[in-house]
Amino acid sequence: MSSYERLIEAVESIPVIDTHEHLAPEPYWAGTDDFFTLLSPYTVDVLTAAGMPVHEWAATQNKSLPVSTRWALLEPYLPLVRHTRVFRVVDRVVRGRYGLRAYTADEIARISPLIAADGTPDGYVRLCREAGIRATMTFLSFDCHKLMGGSVMIPVPTVSDIHFKDPGMLTRLSGVTGVPVTSFDTLLASIDRLFADYKAAGIRAIKFGSAYRRRLDYQPTARADAERVFTEVLRTPRYGDIQMCGAVPNGFSDAFLRPLDDYLAFYMVTLAGQYGMNVFFHCGIHAWNGNDPDAAKVSGLRTLIALHPHVRFTLLHAGYPYVDDALLLAKYYPNVTLNLTWLPVLDRPAAVDLIRRLIELLPVNKVEGFGGDYCTLSLAVEHLRMGRETLAEALAFCVDNGEMTLDEAIGIIRAWLFENPRSNYRLEVSAHD
Repeated sequence: MSSYERLIEAVESIPVIDTHEHLAPEPYWAGTDDFFTLLSPYTVDVLTAAGMPVHEWAATQNKSLPVSTRWALLEPYLPLVRHTRVFRVVDRVVRGRYGLRAYTADEIARISPLIAADGTPDGYVRLCREAGIRATMTFLSFDCHKLMGGSVMIPVPTVSDIHFKDPGMLTRLSGVTGVPVTSFDTLLASIDRLFADYKAAGIRAIKFGSAYRRRLDYQPTARADAERVFTEVLRTPRYGDIQMCGAVPNGFSDAFLRPLDDYLAFYMVTLAGQYGMNVFFHCGIHAWNGNDPDAAKVSGLRTLIALHPHVRFTLLHAGYPYVDDALLLAKYYPNVTLNLTWLPVLDRPAAVDLIRRLIELLPVNKVEGFGGDYCTLSLAVEHLRMGRETLAEALAFCVDNGEMTLDEAIGIIRAWLFENPRSNYRLEVSAHD
Protein backbone atom coordinates (compact mmCIF):
# COMPACT_ATOMS: atom_id res chain seq x y z
CA MET A 1 0.00 0.00 0.00
CA SER A 2 1.39 3.43 -0.98
CA SER A 3 1.87 6.31 1.45
CA TYR A 4 -1.07 8.09 -0.20
CA GLU A 5 -3.36 5.09 0.26
CA ARG A 6 -2.32 4.69 3.89
CA LEU A 7 -2.92 8.38 4.54
CA ILE A 8 -6.35 8.29 2.90
CA GLU A 9 -7.27 5.34 5.08
CA ALA A 10 -6.08 7.18 8.17
CA VAL A 11 -7.60 10.59 7.49
CA GLU A 12 -11.07 9.18 6.96
CA SER A 13 -11.19 8.40 10.69
CA ILE A 14 -9.87 11.80 11.82
CA PRO A 15 -12.66 13.99 13.27
CA VAL A 16 -13.28 17.34 11.66
CA ILE A 17 -14.30 20.79 12.79
CA ASP A 18 -15.82 22.51 9.78
CA THR A 19 -14.67 26.11 10.17
CA HIS A 20 -16.65 27.80 7.41
CA GLU A 21 -20.12 27.23 5.99
CA HIS A 22 -23.07 29.45 5.10
CA LEU A 23 -25.83 27.17 6.35
CA ALA A 24 -29.10 28.77 7.38
CA PRO A 25 -30.51 28.20 10.88
CA GLU A 26 -32.26 24.84 11.16
CA PRO A 27 -35.84 26.23 11.16
CA TYR A 28 -35.22 27.46 7.60
CA TRP A 29 -34.20 24.02 6.33
CA ALA A 30 -37.46 23.28 4.55
CA GLY A 31 -36.38 20.30 2.44
CA THR A 32 -36.92 22.19 -0.82
CA ASP A 33 -33.43 21.75 -2.31
CA ASP A 34 -33.07 20.14 -5.72
CA PHE A 35 -30.38 19.56 -8.33
CA PHE A 36 -30.37 23.21 -9.41
CA THR A 37 -29.84 24.34 -5.80
CA LEU A 38 -26.48 22.56 -5.87
CA LEU A 39 -25.25 24.88 -8.63
CA SER A 40 -25.11 27.84 -6.25
CA PRO A 41 -22.69 29.07 -5.16
CA TYR A 42 -19.61 28.67 -7.38
CA THR A 43 -20.90 26.66 -10.35
CA VAL A 44 -23.00 29.71 -11.19
CA ASP A 45 -19.77 31.67 -11.58
CA VAL A 46 -18.33 29.39 -14.25
CA LEU A 47 -21.69 29.15 -16.00
CA THR A 48 -22.03 32.91 -16.32
CA ALA A 49 -18.34 33.19 -17.22
CA ALA A 50 -19.09 30.74 -20.04
CA GLY A 51 -21.75 33.12 -21.32
CA MET A 52 -24.97 31.97 -19.68
CA PRO A 53 -27.21 35.06 -19.41
CA VAL A 54 -28.03 36.02 -15.85
CA HIS A 55 -31.78 35.92 -16.51
CA GLU A 56 -31.46 32.32 -17.72
CA TRP A 57 -29.47 31.41 -14.63
CA ALA A 58 -32.17 33.00 -12.46
CA ALA A 59 -34.81 30.92 -14.24
CA THR A 60 -32.97 27.69 -13.35
CA GLN A 61 -33.46 28.64 -9.70
CA ASN A 62 -37.21 29.18 -10.14
CA LYS A 63 -38.79 26.08 -8.61
CA SER A 64 -42.20 26.97 -10.07
CA LEU A 65 -40.88 26.17 -13.55
CA PRO A 66 -40.88 22.57 -14.79
CA VAL A 67 -37.62 20.67 -14.46
CA SER A 68 -37.57 20.20 -18.23
CA THR A 69 -37.66 23.98 -18.78
CA ARG A 70 -34.88 24.62 -16.29
CA TRP A 71 -32.76 21.80 -17.69
CA ALA A 72 -33.14 23.13 -21.24
CA LEU A 73 -31.59 26.41 -20.10
CA LEU A 74 -28.67 24.70 -18.39
CA GLU A 75 -27.92 21.91 -20.87
CA PRO A 76 -26.06 23.98 -23.54
CA TYR A 77 -23.58 25.30 -20.97
CA LEU A 78 -22.91 22.12 -19.04
CA PRO A 79 -20.26 20.76 -21.48
CA LEU A 80 -18.34 24.02 -21.07
CA VAL A 81 -17.98 23.67 -17.28
CA ARG A 82 -18.05 19.89 -16.76
CA HIS A 83 -14.35 19.66 -15.94
CA THR A 84 -14.06 22.68 -13.68
CA ARG A 85 -13.22 21.83 -10.10
CA VAL A 86 -16.31 23.58 -8.72
CA PHE A 87 -18.65 21.53 -10.91
CA ARG A 88 -16.74 18.36 -10.10
CA VAL A 89 -17.97 18.71 -6.51
CA VAL A 90 -21.56 18.75 -7.77
CA ASP A 91 -20.91 15.87 -10.15
CA ARG A 92 -19.41 13.69 -7.44
CA VAL A 93 -22.35 14.41 -5.13
CA VAL A 94 -25.12 13.69 -7.64
CA ARG A 95 -23.44 10.55 -8.97
CA GLY A 96 -21.95 9.15 -5.79
CA ARG A 97 -24.55 10.14 -3.22
CA TYR A 98 -27.77 10.41 -5.19
CA GLY A 99 -27.12 7.87 -7.95
CA LEU A 100 -27.49 10.08 -11.01
CA ARG A 101 -27.08 7.89 -14.09
CA ALA A 102 -27.05 10.57 -16.79
CA TYR A 103 -27.59 14.29 -17.14
CA THR A 104 -31.18 14.33 -18.37
CA ALA A 105 -34.32 16.11 -17.19
CA ASP A 106 -35.87 12.81 -16.09
CA GLU A 107 -32.83 11.81 -14.04
CA ILE A 108 -32.59 15.22 -12.43
CA ALA A 109 -36.26 15.03 -11.47
CA ARG A 110 -35.72 11.52 -10.06
CA ILE A 111 -32.90 12.46 -7.68
CA SER A 112 -34.30 15.81 -6.52
CA PRO A 113 -36.38 14.27 -3.67
CA LEU A 114 -33.18 12.62 -2.37
CA ILE A 115 -31.44 16.00 -2.39
CA ALA A 116 -34.42 17.56 -0.61
CA ALA A 117 -34.28 14.95 2.15
CA ASP A 118 -30.70 15.97 2.97
CA GLY A 119 -31.76 19.63 3.21
CA THR A 120 -33.52 19.15 6.55
CA PRO A 121 -32.41 19.23 10.20
CA ASP A 122 -32.39 15.42 10.23
CA GLY A 123 -30.34 15.48 7.05
CA TYR A 124 -27.82 17.79 8.70
CA VAL A 125 -27.29 15.39 11.59
CA ARG A 126 -27.03 12.42 9.24
CA LEU A 127 -24.51 14.08 6.93
CA CYS A 128 -22.31 15.28 9.79
CA ARG A 129 -22.24 11.82 11.29
CA GLU A 130 -21.33 10.21 7.97
CA ALA A 131 -18.52 12.72 7.35
CA GLY A 132 -17.09 12.74 10.88
CA ILE A 133 -17.88 16.44 11.32
CA ARG A 134 -18.02 17.20 15.04
CA ALA A 135 -18.92 20.90 14.78
CA THR A 136 -19.92 23.35 12.07
CA MET A 137 -19.25 27.08 12.10
CA THR A 138 -21.79 28.92 9.93
CA PHE A 139 -21.21 32.47 8.68
CA LEU A 140 -24.35 34.57 8.55
CA SER A 141 -25.53 38.18 8.89
CA PHE A 142 -24.43 40.40 11.77
CA ASP A 143 -27.69 39.73 13.62
CA CYS A 144 -27.51 35.91 13.32
CA HIS A 145 -27.10 35.51 17.07
CA LYS A 146 -30.80 36.41 17.30
CA LEU A 147 -31.76 33.56 14.95
CA MET A 148 -29.60 30.68 16.17
CA GLY A 149 -31.18 29.82 19.51
CA GLY A 150 -31.16 26.04 19.90
CA SER A 151 -28.95 25.51 16.86
CA VAL A 152 -26.30 22.83 17.00
CA MET A 153 -24.21 24.97 14.67
CA ILE A 154 -21.80 27.69 15.78
CA PRO A 155 -22.82 31.08 14.33
CA VAL A 156 -20.25 33.61 13.13
CA PRO A 157 -21.73 37.12 12.60
CA THR A 158 -20.50 39.07 9.57
CA VAL A 159 -19.94 42.47 11.15
CA SER A 160 -18.84 44.13 7.93
CA ASP A 161 -22.57 44.13 7.12
CA ILE A 162 -22.69 47.24 9.31
CA HIS A 163 -21.97 49.61 6.47
CA PHE A 164 -23.83 52.75 5.59
CA LYS A 165 -24.26 52.37 1.88
CA ASP A 166 -27.16 50.23 3.09
CA PRO A 167 -29.97 52.77 3.53
CA GLY A 168 -31.74 50.65 6.09
CA MET A 169 -28.74 50.03 8.34
CA LEU A 170 -29.59 52.74 10.89
CA THR A 171 -33.00 51.22 11.50
CA ARG A 172 -31.76 47.64 11.37
CA LEU A 173 -28.89 48.16 13.81
CA SER A 174 -31.13 50.06 16.20
CA GLY A 175 -33.70 47.28 16.08
CA VAL A 176 -31.17 44.53 16.73
CA THR A 177 -29.50 46.23 19.71
CA GLY A 178 -32.38 48.23 21.16
CA VAL A 179 -30.19 51.35 21.13
CA PRO A 180 -31.60 54.05 18.80
CA VAL A 181 -28.81 55.32 16.54
CA THR A 182 -29.20 59.10 16.33
CA SER A 183 -25.60 60.29 16.73
CA PHE A 184 -22.05 59.01 16.54
CA ASP A 185 -22.06 58.37 20.29
CA THR A 186 -25.20 56.27 20.03
CA LEU A 187 -23.75 54.42 17.04
CA LEU A 188 -20.82 53.32 19.18
CA ALA A 189 -23.14 52.54 22.08
CA SER A 190 -25.23 50.35 19.77
CA ILE A 191 -22.14 48.46 18.63
CA ASP A 192 -21.05 48.08 22.26
CA ARG A 193 -24.42 46.51 23.02
CA LEU A 194 -24.17 44.27 19.98
CA PHE A 195 -20.86 42.81 21.14
CA ALA A 196 -22.12 42.36 24.68
CA ASP A 197 -25.04 40.44 23.19
CA TYR A 198 -22.60 38.37 21.14
CA LYS A 199 -20.73 37.46 24.28
CA ALA A 200 -23.94 36.50 26.06
CA ALA A 201 -24.94 34.35 23.08
CA GLY A 202 -21.61 32.49 23.15
CA ILE A 203 -20.25 33.91 19.91
CA ARG A 204 -16.67 32.68 19.38
CA ALA A 205 -15.66 34.75 16.35
CA ILE A 206 -16.75 37.52 14.01
CA LYS A 207 -16.15 37.90 10.29
CA PHE A 208 -15.29 40.73 7.94
CA GLY A 209 -16.29 40.23 4.31
CA SER A 210 -15.34 43.76 3.35
CA ALA A 211 -13.22 42.66 0.38
CA TYR A 212 -16.40 42.42 -1.67
CA ARG A 213 -16.67 46.21 -1.61
CA ARG A 214 -13.26 47.67 -0.72
CA ARG A 215 -9.56 46.98 -0.36
CA LEU A 216 -8.38 45.59 2.94
CA ASP A 217 -5.98 48.44 3.61
CA TYR A 218 -7.49 49.49 6.94
CA GLN A 219 -5.76 52.44 8.59
CA PRO A 220 -6.12 54.06 12.02
CA THR A 221 -8.59 56.92 11.71
CA ALA A 222 -9.29 59.86 13.99
CA ARG A 223 -12.66 59.78 15.67
CA ALA A 224 -13.39 63.29 14.38
CA ASP A 225 -12.97 62.15 10.77
CA ALA A 226 -15.28 59.18 11.25
CA GLU A 227 -17.85 61.30 13.09
CA ARG A 228 -17.83 63.89 10.31
CA VAL A 229 -18.76 61.18 7.78
CA PHE A 230 -21.44 59.70 10.01
CA THR A 231 -22.97 63.12 10.64
CA GLU A 232 -23.39 63.46 6.88
CA VAL A 233 -25.00 60.03 6.76
CA LEU A 234 -27.49 61.10 9.43
CA ARG A 235 -28.15 64.42 7.72
CA THR A 236 -28.92 63.15 4.23
CA PRO A 237 -32.61 63.38 3.33
CA ARG A 238 -32.32 60.17 1.34
CA TYR A 239 -32.46 58.23 4.58
CA GLY A 240 -36.22 58.68 4.58
CA ASP A 241 -39.19 56.80 3.21
CA ILE A 242 -37.98 57.29 -0.35
CA GLN A 243 -35.24 54.82 0.43
CA MET A 244 -37.68 52.21 1.59
CA CYS A 245 -40.12 52.72 -1.26
CA GLY A 246 -37.89 53.44 -4.19
CA ALA A 247 -34.57 51.82 -3.24
CA VAL A 248 -32.80 55.01 -4.31
CA PRO A 249 -29.01 54.77 -3.81
CA ASN A 250 -27.94 56.97 -0.95
CA GLY A 251 -25.24 58.60 -3.05
CA PHE A 252 -22.35 57.85 -0.70
CA SER A 253 -19.25 56.49 -2.39
CA ASP A 254 -16.98 53.94 -0.76
CA ALA A 255 -14.24 56.57 -0.80
CA PHE A 256 -16.40 59.01 1.16
CA LEU A 257 -17.38 56.33 3.69
CA ARG A 258 -13.82 55.01 4.09
CA PRO A 259 -12.92 56.97 7.29
CA LEU A 260 -16.07 55.69 8.99
CA ASP A 261 -15.53 52.14 7.75
CA ASP A 262 -11.89 52.14 8.90
CA TYR A 263 -12.77 53.54 12.31
CA LEU A 264 -15.55 50.98 12.89
CA ALA A 265 -13.31 48.11 11.80
CA PHE A 266 -10.67 49.08 14.37
CA TYR A 267 -13.39 49.64 16.96
CA MET A 268 -15.01 46.24 16.41
CA VAL A 269 -11.71 44.35 16.30
CA THR A 270 -10.82 45.97 19.63
CA LEU A 271 -14.15 44.85 21.09
CA ALA A 272 -13.58 41.35 19.75
CA GLY A 273 -10.28 41.27 21.62
CA GLN A 274 -11.90 42.48 24.82
CA TYR A 275 -14.50 39.71 24.61
CA GLY A 276 -12.08 36.98 23.56
CA MET A 277 -13.47 36.58 20.05
CA ASN A 278 -11.41 35.69 17.02
CA VAL A 279 -11.64 37.69 13.79
CA PHE A 280 -12.08 36.06 10.38
CA PHE A 281 -11.24 37.98 7.23
CA HIS A 282 -12.33 36.97 3.78
CA CYS A 283 -9.31 37.52 1.59
CA GLY A 284 -8.14 36.27 -1.76
CA ILE A 285 -10.51 35.03 -4.43
CA HIS A 286 -14.16 36.06 -4.33
CA ALA A 287 -17.32 34.12 -4.92
CA TRP A 288 -19.51 35.60 -7.67
CA ASN A 289 -18.14 37.31 -10.75
CA GLY A 290 -17.37 40.95 -11.44
CA ASN A 291 -15.31 41.67 -8.33
CA ASP A 292 -12.14 43.75 -8.10
CA PRO A 293 -9.15 41.37 -7.92
CA ASP A 294 -7.11 43.93 -5.98
CA ALA A 295 -9.74 44.31 -3.27
CA ALA A 296 -8.92 41.08 -1.50
CA LYS A 297 -5.14 41.36 -1.34
CA VAL A 298 -4.28 40.20 2.14
CA SER A 299 -1.22 42.42 2.59
CA GLY A 300 -3.47 45.39 3.37
CA LEU A 301 -4.33 43.82 6.74
CA ARG A 302 -0.83 44.22 8.16
CA THR A 303 -1.51 47.45 10.06
CA LEU A 304 -4.74 46.18 11.62
CA ILE A 305 -3.05 42.93 12.66
CA ALA A 306 0.06 44.63 14.02
CA LEU A 307 -1.95 47.06 16.16
CA HIS A 308 -4.06 44.26 17.71
CA PRO A 309 -1.46 41.73 18.90
CA HIS A 310 -3.87 40.14 21.41
CA VAL A 311 -6.57 39.42 18.82
CA ARG A 312 -6.35 36.18 16.80
CA PHE A 313 -6.94 36.74 13.08
CA THR A 314 -7.91 33.94 10.71
CA LEU A 315 -7.22 34.54 7.00
CA LEU A 316 -9.71 32.60 4.93
CA HIS A 317 -8.70 30.76 1.75
CA ALA A 318 -5.08 31.29 2.87
CA GLY A 319 -5.28 34.48 0.84
CA TYR A 320 -5.31 32.55 -2.48
CA PRO A 321 -4.08 33.55 -5.02
CA TYR A 322 -2.03 35.99 -2.90
CA VAL A 323 -0.62 33.17 -0.82
CA ASP A 324 2.87 34.63 -0.48
CA ASP A 325 1.51 37.65 1.40
CA ALA A 326 -0.64 35.42 3.61
CA LEU A 327 2.31 33.17 4.40
CA LEU A 328 4.40 36.14 5.46
CA LEU A 329 1.70 37.53 7.72
CA ALA A 330 1.28 34.13 9.39
CA LYS A 331 5.05 33.83 9.81
CA TYR A 332 5.62 37.35 11.13
CA TYR A 333 2.66 37.60 13.50
CA PRO A 334 1.85 35.02 16.20
CA ASN A 335 -1.82 36.10 16.13
CA VAL A 336 -2.41 35.12 12.48
CA THR A 337 -3.77 31.73 11.39
CA LEU A 338 -4.25 30.54 7.81
CA ASN A 339 -7.47 28.71 6.97
CA LEU A 340 -7.69 26.40 3.93
CA THR A 341 -11.42 26.91 3.37
CA TRP A 342 -12.42 26.36 -0.26
CA LEU A 343 -8.84 25.97 -1.53
CA PRO A 344 -8.97 22.25 -2.51
CA VAL A 345 -11.94 23.09 -4.74
CA LEU A 346 -10.54 26.32 -6.12
CA ASP A 347 -7.22 24.98 -7.34
CA ARG A 348 -6.07 21.51 -6.33
CA PRO A 349 -2.48 21.77 -7.67
CA ALA A 350 -2.03 25.10 -5.90
CA ALA A 351 -3.49 23.60 -2.72
CA VAL A 352 -1.07 20.67 -2.81
CA ASP A 353 1.87 23.01 -3.34
CA LEU A 354 0.72 25.39 -0.60
CA ILE A 355 0.31 22.59 1.94
CA ARG A 356 3.92 21.55 1.37
CA ARG A 357 5.02 25.16 1.78
CA LEU A 358 2.97 25.55 4.97
CA ILE A 359 4.69 22.55 6.50
CA GLU A 360 8.14 23.93 5.72
CA LEU A 361 7.48 27.54 6.72
CA LEU A 362 4.96 27.59 9.57
CA PRO A 363 4.45 25.87 12.92
CA VAL A 364 1.80 23.15 12.83
CA ASN A 365 -0.58 25.16 15.02
CA LYS A 366 -0.85 28.01 12.48
CA VAL A 367 -3.19 26.24 10.03
CA GLU A 368 -6.86 25.24 10.01
CA GLY A 369 -7.51 22.53 7.47
CA PHE A 370 -11.13 22.61 6.36
CA GLY A 371 -14.11 24.79 5.64
CA GLY A 372 -16.57 24.01 2.88
CA ASP A 373 -17.95 27.52 2.27
CA TYR A 374 -21.24 26.15 0.96
CA CYS A 375 -24.92 26.77 1.58
CA THR A 376 -25.74 23.07 1.14
CA LEU A 377 -24.17 20.53 3.45
CA SER A 378 -24.00 17.66 0.95
CA LEU A 379 -21.63 19.80 -1.16
CA ALA A 380 -19.54 20.60 1.91
CA VAL A 381 -19.26 16.91 2.74
CA GLU A 382 -18.01 16.13 -0.78
CA HIS A 383 -15.63 19.08 -0.50
CA LEU A 384 -14.32 17.55 2.73
CA ARG A 385 -13.66 14.29 0.90
CA MET A 386 -11.71 16.18 -1.76
CA GLY A 387 -9.90 18.12 0.96
CA ARG A 388 -8.81 14.90 2.64
CA GLU A 389 -7.53 13.64 -0.71
CA THR A 390 -5.57 16.86 -1.20
CA LEU A 391 -4.01 16.68 2.26
CA ALA A 392 -3.09 13.04 1.72
CA GLU A 393 -1.50 13.79 -1.66
CA ALA A 394 0.58 16.65 -0.28
CA LEU A 395 1.79 14.83 2.82
CA ALA A 396 2.42 11.53 1.01
CA PHE A 397 5.03 13.41 -0.99
CA CYS A 398 6.69 14.48 2.27
CA VAL A 399 6.61 10.93 3.62
CA ASP A 400 8.01 9.43 0.43
CA ASN A 401 10.83 12.00 0.44
CA GLY A 402 11.78 11.06 3.98
CA GLU A 403 10.81 14.46 5.39
CA MET A 404 8.49 12.93 7.98
CA THR A 405 7.10 9.61 9.09
CA LEU A 406 3.61 8.42 8.29
CA ASP A 407 2.57 8.93 11.92
CA GLU A 408 3.89 12.50 11.85
CA ALA A 409 1.91 13.20 8.69
CA ILE A 410 -1.26 11.83 10.30
CA GLY A 411 -0.60 14.01 13.35
CA ILE A 412 -0.32 17.14 11.22
CA ILE A 413 -3.58 16.38 9.44
CA ARG A 414 -5.33 15.73 12.74
CA ALA A 415 -4.06 19.05 14.12
CA TRP A 416 -5.24 20.97 11.07
CA LEU A 417 -8.65 19.31 10.79
CA PHE A 418 -9.55 19.12 14.47
CA GLU A 419 -7.13 20.12 17.21
CA ASN A 420 -6.24 23.60 15.94
CA PRO A 421 -9.79 24.87 15.35
CA ARG A 422 -10.96 23.31 18.62
CA SER A 423 -8.25 25.24 20.45
CA ASN A 424 -8.51 28.46 18.42
CA TYR A 425 -12.26 28.87 18.96
CA ARG A 426 -12.35 27.29 22.42
CA LEU A 427 -14.88 24.66 21.39
CA GLU A 428 -16.02 22.02 23.82
CA VAL A 429 -16.10 19.29 21.19
CA SER A 430 -15.17 15.66 21.67
CA ALA A 431 -13.12 13.79 19.12
CA HIS A 432 -15.52 10.88 19.56
CA ASP A 433 -19.19 10.49 18.62
